[in-house]
Amino acid sequence: MHVYNLRWLAKLSFPTNQYQSRELKQLGNFVTHIPGIHCAWIHPRGADMHTTSLLLKFDKDLVTGKKLFSPEGYHSWDELNDQYQVMNIAYLRGWNRALLDFTPGLHCKKSLEKVAFEYKSLPGIKSVFRDEYKNCRLTYRILVKFNPLHMTPASIHYYNDWSSLNYMYGVVNISYHEDEKLVAHLEFEPGLYNNHQMKAIRSEYLKLKGVLFAWVEGVHPHPKTRMILKMGIGTNLRNYTGWNLLNTKYFVQVLYIDHNRNEATLELPQDKYSEDKINQIYEAYRNIPEVRTVTSKPFKRNGVKISGHSRGISALRRTIWGEVDYSLEKENSLEELQNETRNLARFAPLYHKNKNRTDQKYWDTECDFH
Repeated sequence: MHVYNLRWLAKLSFPTNQYQSRELKQLGNFVTHIPGIHCAWIHPRGADMHTTSLLLKFDKDLVTGKKLFSPEGYHSWDELNDQYQVMNIAYLRGWNRALLDFTPGLHCKKSLEKVAFEYKSLPGIKSVFRDEYKNCRLTYRILVKFNPLHMTPASIHYYNDWSSLNYMYGVVNISYHEDEKLVAHLEFEPGLYNNHQMKAIRSEYLKLKGVLFAWVEGVHPHPKTRMILKMGIGTNLRNYTGWNLLNTKYFVQVLYIDHNRNEATLELPQDKYSEDKINQIYEAYRNIPEVRTVTSKPFKRNGVKISGHSRGISALRRTIWGEVDYSLEKENSLEELQNETRNLARFAPLYHKNKNRTDQKYWDTECDFH
């Protein structure tokens, strides 16, 4: 018998039904800020809990797929797998990729991106991909739960400690339909902030007096949110004004103009119009001067092709894998394309070293919203 790792574990038990799974997950996040605690997770895991995953690609010259299950197989990741509570390993077709599933509700001192970098630094690992499907949501709502020791269902209607934050981050509506649960819904313009930014805003609300928990909610964009207008040959799109009236009427943003292909990409506001109304808007744009066709490019989920009928693995086909990279390629790619006009002002991140030239670059590359 050989002992490879020895760890001290502590179990915190709460009364039944005192907290929901999302509240326990946030408690686990709070606990990891205590010195000496490395990770925390929920046990036993609930059926509705999301599993965090990493997709690893091996270097075929250093790792032989046929020997992965043998005693002399790949063991360089054993310590990390134990440290970060990997509960399942699935080897994909070709034996050059492995899917690691971490226990649901896991929170560690290090972010998932830093954990991915640790795996990438292992010998034989060529690249590591993160599941970015949740980060591609249009996050537009923060749910704030108040502490019952300080607030009542009636008093949360008059809570004003968040007034400056609401003004700063552009809260458009506050709903109290769950006031019996001491929960208030803060609604933002859909698409104004991405998932990472909204989580940073949520952290600011958690600092307020009387706030116990806060969660981010969102949806994925409507498949017909972005319109692609094909214009006639020779149309001067740089000074084109034929769409101004419709853009103002329907709150449409001009995102991209491709002068080489005579195409313009326009974006409709999310969750504002019904399916029938969107079809009417498309028809209206078809009737403006110089427009030849109006089409949409639906949201794609860049999946991984696999075989088998495993329910957990089949989810790979409907997710988005973003590669983690040390390089500054993504930062350099913020440069404006040579023959493309972009509207960069609307989607500025919360913190960026160059505030005059920013856009939703992550959405435009990884999430493939256009």
